Amino acid sequence: YLDTAMGGAEAETWLARFESLLDALLRDPEAPLDRFLNAAGLVQSPALRLVSSFTAEPVAESLSFLARAFRMPLRLDFAPYGQVMQELLDPASPGRVQRQGAVALLWRLADLAGEDAREGAEESSALLAAAERFGEFASAVESAAHRLSVPLVVLRCPDRPDMEVSAQWRALQARADRRLAGFGGAVAPSTADWHDPAAEREGHVPYTDAAFGDIALGLTRRLAARLLPARKLVVLDADNTLWNGVVGEVGPDGLTVDPARRAFQEMLVERQKAGQLLAVVSKNAIEDVDAAF
Repeated sequence: YLDTAMGGAEAETWLARFESLLDALLRDPEAPLDRFLNAAGLVQSPALRLVSSFTAEPVAESLSFLARAFRMPLRLDFAPYGQVMQELLDPASPGRVQRQGAVALLWRLADLAGEDAREGAEESSALLAAAERFGEFASAVESAAHRLSVPLVVLRCPDRPDMEVSAQWRALQARADRRLAGFGGAVAPSTADWHDPAAEREGHVPYTDAAFGDIALGLTRRLAARLLPARKLVVLDADNTLWNGVVGEVGPDGLTVDPARRAFQEMLVERQKAGQLLAVVSKNAIEDVDAAF
């Protein structure tokens, strides 16, 4: 082995992995090779570098589960706490030098304001500080996006509940979302019980497990849009689109298909054969639509 590239112990580890790979291939020569490469540790999943303005490690369990469900075998790599600007601007930061995977940035406006946005502080001070620092933050995001070799997803997460109900704070959030719209947007909690004030005070962990699940889902969907091959989906109504008439009113036997709609159906069949997905969205009862087919 090349001793300038690895040490003796590392070379022994790789040799053991290679031997286990050969043994597995001999036992099941018809199986796909990538299954054995992953099992032997000879292929490392692409990294998802997670940068956050708050403590985001609780998102890991949901994010790992969803990434597998979406068939994105990403290896999570959390940036050190409180290093958002350094990660964006430092040319030697791990996200800037990686060549596979993606970089994800989870952030809150309140974190940009720092102590000015602490609980009980004057709202005007928090607004002013957040507005001033957001410009610098947004410029750093835009600059990093041009220099990264992998996709950058930026997801704004909810601020404290008292901020979320403030009209002025929401206006500032909307302004921030407009500027960074191309990077991922914002995620909203799906339940009323999303904020964890005690954990935020003690460890800057602002969310409940359910809210971290919402963040993981929002992030996974945006990563899938950037990392997975595009899929073409044709979404159709049924009544007066695939056929003439309303199936819920006239029943399947009362529907007609004129030459134009038949040609339309034949075109859809060809699209499906070419790999596009077809979906029907209808207000009818599903059994009525099924009967029409």
